Amino acid sequence: MSNIAGVEAGEGTRFETTSRAFGHGTSSVVADVVVGPYRVLEVLGEGASSRVYVAEHLEDGRRVALKLMLPCHGDSLTKVMRFQLECELLERLSHPNVVKLIEHGHCEERYAAIELLHGETLRQRLVRESVLTLRESLGIGIQLADALEAVHSAGVIHCDVKPDNLFLAQAGFGAQILKLYDFDAARWIDKNTGRSTSILPHGAVLGTPGYMAPEQEQGAHVDHRADIYAFGVVLYEMLTNACPYGQTTSFSDIVRTRFFGAPKPLRAFRHLNELPPSVDTLVRRCIERVPERRPCDMREVSGKLRDVARDVDDGSGWDPGLAA
Repeated sequence: MSNIAGVEAGEGTRFETTSRAFGHGTSSVVADVVVGPYRVLEVLGEGASSRVYVAEHLEDGRRVALKLMLPCHGDSLTKVMRFQLECELLERLSHPNVVKLIEHGHCEERYAAIELLHGETLRQRLVRESVLTLRESLGIGIQLADALEAVHSAGVIHCDVKPDNLFLAQAGFGAQILKLYDFDAARWIDKNTGRSTSILPHGAVLGTPGYMAPEQEQGAHVDHRADIYAFGVVLYEMLTNACPYGQTTSFSDIVRTRFFGAPKPLRAFRHLNELPPSVDTLVRRCIERVPERRPCDMREVSGKLRDVARDVDDGSGWDPGLAA
């Protein structure tokens, strides 16, 4: 089992779940150093512009995942503003399936204290098990749909939904609860204009190839339906251990397949030939190239998944009721 706290999604890297030696990289923070009200204990991982540590509160001893900007990015206004925006967006959110921001501040370095999770990422689960059962996929899918519904209701678009950013946290008695995290690439919706806004260098696109909706890859207007697209890709991957548009080796190839390729139907996979047609239909709608053809919102997606889950019992041990 591992601990995890965050990801540098925009740069295409993710925090490793194995501890690294202190002093590696460019961060000046070492064990037993105090940052704000926290004492650093050990490193969790590092992204392109920040590093995450296990830390404990000086007064009550509570342990958290402490995310710090790397000093080499302290003079980058864009990096600083994105770090601050991620904290402000997380402050808007309060949902059991979204990672909890405890506090954030700025002393010598900018920091964000996030709940410390124990378990594994969905990516790690897929590497180990290749494909998940329908029941387990539905359980995870329902919780992810609930998390995204809450995120969208708060006027936020995640913009980097993928297995690396989904944590399956231990919840006691062998149960697990999904946690959506890493809002580094997130955008917010302007209530006055209805358009999404992000802090990006001119012409930059943040996200992960293979999970970004076509409009996001093009740098066009993005709304909550970009997350619905990524949700469909994740559900497809859980059931098949494959990407709906095939494995490609370059960004240009990935973009080309989004526009001209056709995803293999789920029921065309031998082990899914008895998959309920409603699941196949839902996934295909989620990964439609044209946003208007996708489900209107995550509430619709969640409702359809729950309808299927009520009729599924494959003995996997994952209870979709956790997301009810």
